[in-house]
Amino acid sequence: MDEEESEDERPRAWNPFTPSGVASFANAPLGHLLTVELVTALLVFLATALYLDRSWATAIDRAVEGFPPGSRIHAGKVDLPGTEALRLSTNHLVGITWSRVDAPGSASDVELHLHPDEWKLSTLFGYVNLPYPPGISQPLNRETLSPRWGAWRSGLLPLAAMAYTTGIVVAWFVLAAVYSWPLRVFTFFRDKHTSRLGCWKLCAAALLPGAFLMAAATVFYTLGQIPVVGVAVAFIAHIVLGWAYVLCGAVALPLIPETEQLQGNPFRREPGKKRAKPGKNPFKK
Repeated sequence: MDEEESEDERPRAWNPFTPSGVASFANAPLGHLLTVELVTALLVFLATALYLDRSWATAIDRAVEGFPPGSRIHAGKVDLPGTEALRLSTNHLVGITWSRVDAPGSASDVELHLHPDEWKLSTLFGYVNLPYPPGISQPLNRETLSPRWGAWRSGLLPLAAMAYTTGIVVAWFVLAAVYSWPLRVFTFFRDKHTSRLGCWKLCAAALLPGAFLMAAATVFYTLGQIPVVGVAVAFIAHIVLGWAYVLCGAVALPLIPETEQLQGNPFRREPGKKRAKPGKNPFKK
């Protein structure tokens, strides 16, 4: 069999949602996996862009309009004269507040607190305090901020979504390489028909259903259909889902052809084959 014929006989892979579908990627051309990964990455990008637009971009839009006259950042300090606390913007995803001292948070899942000497980013899982950049000195008002933010907004959101998606794709490649080592040991002792590259392709395909789950969870969370705890549960579930698909896909791999033949019953009569008649007994009278 020549090389061209062997390429034609390789399985086609496009469905990463069943164990047999994941197993088919192991012996299929690499282009099949890359195509499905590209589609999945596009969905992750769109879900991330939707979240950033509905959360951070919307919150910053309102905050730019909400700074009172005389507000200013200078020498690493922010001052909003005439007010002790002010809610600049809020939605169920991201809220931005100003206060001279710590104030109670809002119903937003992510809260950006602006204080005179630092800003604090707080979430359900903790918070972080960071200083303002010392080299910035400008007024914080609509006339100054709105044109600058408007110029950056259309390019910054896709760039941030692309950076996140690129990190996810790199994680697929790295995790598939890590998972492929124990899988290769399993396929060797179980006489499964694949190669080292095939093990990597199977593991990479096994991660895609979890990515679909996280993309769907991000969209539902952005639209207010599930709480932030639901996203945390989906995150844990997508990791376990990847392990499950690796294991089930490995079991679904075909056996090496030689091993398949050895597993047949040598004493079983083939259909349509007649049993030979016994010869005449020479000792029978």
